[in-house]
Amino acid sequence: SFCSRASFTSAFAAKGVRITDVGTAVNDYSTSVIYFTAGHVAQAQLVQDSFDRADTRLQQDSIALPADVLLVLGADTGS
Repeated sequence: SFCSRASFTSAFAAKGVRITDVGTAVNDYSTSVIYFTAGHVAQAQLVQDSFDRADTRLQQDSIALPADVLLVLGADTGS
C-alpha cells in the first residue's frame, strides 16, 4: 500500500509511470478506479499493472481530463 504522496509517486516512477499531480478526491470511493480518456486504454492498463491490483476497475471517462489516465484510490487500498 502507498502511505504517502512521495512513496506513491516513487513507486509508480520506478515502474515507468509519470505522475503529473496528486490530490484528494472530492467524493469517497470504496474501491479504486482507473479512469482513462479515449485512445489511452494501454496507458490505463500500464497503471493497473503498476498498481499491482488486478481488481482495480478500468473505465473510459472524460473525468480523467486533462490527463490521459486518472487513478482514484479507494478505501480498498487502506490509504
